[in-house]
Amino acid sequence: MIKNYFITVFIILLLSNCASYHHANESMKTYQSFQDYQTTMSQFFHWEIQGKIAFLQKNKRQSANIFWNKNEQTQNQTLNLTTYLGINVLTLSSHDEQHTLKTNGQIYNTQNISSLIQEITNYQLPIEALSSWLKGLPYSNNDIVKINPTSFLPIQISTHYEGEVWKVYYQKYQTFEGYQLPSQLMIKQNDFTLKIMIHQWTRL
Repeated sequence: MIKNYFITVFIILLLSNCASYHHANESMKTYQSFQDYQTTMSQFFHWEIQGKIAFLQKNKRQSANIFWNKNEQTQNQTLNLTTYLGINVLTLSSHDEQHTLKTNGQIYNTQNISSLIQEITNYQLPIEALSSWLKGLPYSNNDIVKINPTSFLPIQISTHYEGEVWKVYYQKYQTFEGYQLPSQLMIKQNDFTLKIMIHQWTRL
């Protein structure tokens, strides 16, 4: 069982989700309903993000820089986690349902990333829901979504995921490349809190 800072922060990253493009000369899209928002966000299936994450649990706080490129249609992805000095401490790559995790001089290969993460961290995490939450979308039909009645943007998503209650709070939106997208999120499950800030999101 591997227990170290980098693995923990990596798991935090996988939990989570946000976005950002920037194009100052393009007008901002407004939404006529939450269904309109869902339709627009569902078209963002291949993306790349850069930002920061912070993990808080009881009296512990850990943070890192993240770079993540993911294609939700093929499920291929590349994720890099670095220190504030820019030192790469973890790399995840996925291709054709094969996942390779490199960290602390070790390499792990698996077809089930959820099982691998739980094995090396003892955390049960909603990895499959991450891409949806990242864009402010519910993962399942049973999710409860609170929306802003004026902008129709999500405020909170509540869900039961594998027996646990998770809450995603959307604290801030910014306009990136003409779209209003989450730029600051907080995800909570019992005493676990994940905070995410996205500085750049590129639609590929």
